[in-house]
Amino acid sequence: MTNSEFGEDSRDARSGSADGARLLARSRTAVSDGDEVGGRKTASVREILFVELLGGLGDVLISLQAIQALARSHPEARLTVLTFPPGGELLECDPLVHEVVHAPKPDPTHPHRAREAVEGLLARGGWDLIVSDTSYDGIDDLISGCGAPRVVTNLWRSPPPDERVGARFLSILLAEGLIEPGAGSENGRYVD
Repeated sequence: MTNSEFGEDSRDARSGSADGARLLARSRTAVSDGDEVGGRKTASVREILFVELLGGLGDVLISLQAIQALARSHPEARLTVLTFPPGGELLECDPLVHEVVHAPKPDPTHPHRAREAVEGLLARGGWDLIVSDTSYDGIDDLISGCGAPRVVTNLWRSPPPDERVGARFLSILLAEGLIEPGAGSENGRYVD
């Protein structure tokens, strides 16, 4: 799904719609192999896909710190978020998010719409890092098998009862070496 498929030019704004999907596109310079991000050498991360298809506005809010921490840790990468409306509308004005793709919600006559939206973005190719909090309908297996160099699925995995889910997302990404310490908030403190 590129902006040209939606009959609009790529620009730093909302970029058109078709078949229930809406895009927001911005561009940045790519990171080269061996560049330093946050004082450490990294493999090239030019394109990041964050899949948040749990369905609720609250789920997007829970994921927001993780989404922004990825963007802060890879400032030269292009960050795309796949989510459902209305949650994606919260991200459209976020300067750290380059593209928001609104997936049509599944319904009884089209139960696999979320998976099909993921398939469409994966077919685009070029993802250096894919992070997902979504595992239903085989979406986690689809992402794991897509061939992207770095993949983290099921951010919801086994949170301790005393840890907030958003903080758990950050802990997992930090443990995987995908975000920098302190990237979870603008002032360097994680917010619980």
